[in-house]
Amino acid sequence: MSSDRHPAVEKALQEALGNAEAKKHSTLDCLHVAAVLFRDKAAARLLDAAGADRARVCSELDAAVRALPVCDPPPEDTPVSGGLGKALRAASTLKRERNAAQVTVEHLLVALADNPAVGRTLGRAGVAEGALARAAESLRSSRPA
Repeated sequence: MSSDRHPAVEKALQEALGNAEAKKHSTLDCLHVAAVLFRDKAAARLLDAAGADRARVCSELDAAVRALPVCDPPPEDTPVSGGLGKALRAASTLKRERNAAQVTVEHLLVALADNPAVGRTLGRAGVAEGALARAAESLRSSRPA
């Protein structure tokens, strides 16, 4: 487990990996992680602030994960996709910019929303491009210092 990441992020990554392996997908993708994270209570606050329908977002993400190609036989070790690696680096950058101790669910959700596949899926669910980042900033600025 990375001490750079909040335990909820680590738990979501492990759950997403288990889902990817169970579905015989060749890589752990942004869609797997987003499908798990958008069920988190931090995601609920973020989606509410963005004016999004959480059930619709989760439904669209689940459909997108089901549409990913199957690899039979599956790989022995399921690697992280290039897109997910990029999202994890972007979440770490957000952590540093916000002087946070760890990468949080919110950081990773905002970073995942920038992934093309996740962004398209969120768009199908009615979430405008940039809405999550704006909602996160709004929530952050409204928190007591």
